[in-house]
Amino acid sequence: MRYGHSTGGIIGITLKSEALKIWALSRHISCRIEFDMRKMEEEEKNTSKVQLYHKEESNARIEADAKDRAGLCQKLNTCLNPLHPKDHPLGGIVNITSGKISPSSVNIDNAVKIGEVALQEFEKTWPEGFYTCVHHHIDQNYLFQIVFYEDRNFQGRSYECMSDCSDMSSFLSRCHSCRVESGCFMTYDRPNFMGNQYFMRKGEYSDYMRMMGMNDNIKSCRNIPMHRGQFRMRIYERENFGGQMHELMDDCDSIQERYRMSDCQSCNVMDGHWLMYEQPHFRGRMSYMAPGEYRSFRDMGFKCMSMRRIMHSLYN
Repeated sequence: MRYGHSTGGIIGITLKSEALKIWALSRHISCRIEFDMRKMEEEEKNTSKVQLYHKEESNARIEADAKDRAGLCQKLNTCLNPLHPKDHPLGGIVNITSGKISPSSVNIDNAVKIGEVALQEFEKTWPEGFYTCVHHHIDQNYLFQIVFYEDRNFQGRSYECMSDCSDMSSFLSRCHSCRVESGCFMTYDRPNFMGNQYFMRKGEYSDYMRMMGMNDNIKSCRNIPMHRGQFRMRIYERENFGGQMHELMDDCDSIQERYRMSDCQSCNVMDGHWLMYEQPHFRGRMSYMAPGEYRSFRDMGFKCMSMRRIMHSLYN
C-alpha cells in the first residue's frame, strides 16, 4: 500500500473531509485500514525481506512517511463509531469530521431556542413606542386630482383631471370654480401652459377668479410632483448664467436685500420644485420652476425678485 501526501497516497486520499465522513460512519472500513497498518508495521519489524518503499527513496522521505503512518494510526484510534451510542458520553455531540466528542458546554444543537430567548430579552430593552407606525414619512405613488366646474360654487358640468392638461377647452367651454382633492397644481390662463400662472393646493375655490385676482378662465393645468429631500437652486444676475451667482437651499423673500442683486435673469434648478415671484416678499406674478436650466427669464416674459420652495407639507 502506497503511503504519502500525493493525490494517490493515503494522506492525500483520507484527509479529505468527505472521506473522513465516510470513515466516521463506516466503522468496519476504519477497522480494516487500522488492521492493514498494524500488519505492515509487524511485517516491517519481523522480517528484513519485505521492502515497503522504493529502493531509490531518500531517508528523509522514508522517515516522513513513517511519521505520517503513526499519526494516521493515532487518529484512527481516537475516532469513535457514531453507530454505537453506548460509546458516546451522555449529552455529548459527535464531530462528524474528527469523530471526537465535544465538551458538555457545547450547545449548538439548541441554537434556535437559545436565540429566541436572547431576542426576547433584547426586545425588552427597546424604548417604548418602538413598534409604533411612522406616518407621513413614506413616499408612494401619490394621487393628484383636481375637478373643474363650468360655473361658480361648483355648479354646471365638471371635468376631473389627474394629470397635466394642455387645453381645457376640449372638455369645458368655460371654468369658474374648481376643487383640488389632492396634490398641488399650477394653472394657466392660456392653453399649452402659457400665460399667467396660479398655484393651487388642496382646497376649494368656489370663485377662483375673484379669490385669486384672475382676469380669465383656466385654460390648462399641470400637476407638481411631490419632492422630499434637499432643495437647491443657483440664480444668476444675467442671461445664460452670467454675472454674479448665488446658490439657494431655502426660501428667499428678496434677492436684492439678501444678495444685493438688482435683477435675476437666469437660473439652474438642481433639486426640488420652486415658485418664482416678480416682486419681493412673494408678491406679483409667479412662475413654476421644475428641475432644469432656465437661460433667459426675458424670453419667458418674466423677471424674478423672490422665490420659495414647494414643500411636501403643502400636499396635506
